[in-house]
Amino acid sequence: MIRVQLVDDHPVVREGWKSMLERQGDIKVILEAGCASEALEQYWENDIDVVLLDIHLGDGRNGLDVLQQIIKHNPRQAVLVMTVQNEEQYFTRVMKLGASGFLKKEALTETLVDAVRTTATGRRYVDEEQAQLLVRAIRGRHDSEPRPPLSPRELDVVTRYGRGRTTSEIASEMNLSVNTISAHRRRALDKLGLKTTAELIKYAIDRGLS
Repeated sequence: MIRVQLVDDHPVVREGWKSMLERQGDIKVILEAGCASEALEQYWENDIDVVLLDIHLGDGRNGLDVLQQIIKHNPRQAVLVMTVQNEEQYFTRVMKLGASGFLKKEALTETLVDAVRTTATGRRYVDEEQAQLLVRAIRGRHDSEPRPPLSPRELDVVTRYGRGRTTSEIASEMNLSVNTISAHRRRALDKLGLKTTAELIKYAIDRGLS
């Protein structure tokens, strides 16, 4: 069962999302919040698979504040951002902050359910149009940058961390030992001037490696 937290300041909207999701049988809305402070208080005290988060909240803080605090606490947490707007500036910003996906509120039931199921497995949900936005944003930021000084194997490991994989999962996928993957991770951190796995994950996401 996929455990979902709904965060929106309109009870009617939350009820609509909840109805769509719980009709599927494998998704359960276990928490609902109407503001940022309530959302974070609930999150700290519960285990959530997917946070379904509106950008615009009614208590003087927006969903981006909630997203940043959640991802800072757990970089691998699945957070789906919902908004009535579909502008490029919102999409690229929330993805850079660590969101797992970005949907318009009027998304079809099938799209919403697919996004929740996809992100619950640790993957990101990006449609074709959004993928093109990401490509343009990445090219705009990094065309003039030198390639990272990583070996092909180190780059592969970094990419898999960006996809939310654990060290054990990467070792299994690449048919290598956990110690070997850890060694590649340490070398990648050293080469990139990073200190933690969370920073490595952010590096991969910012450069579109995930």
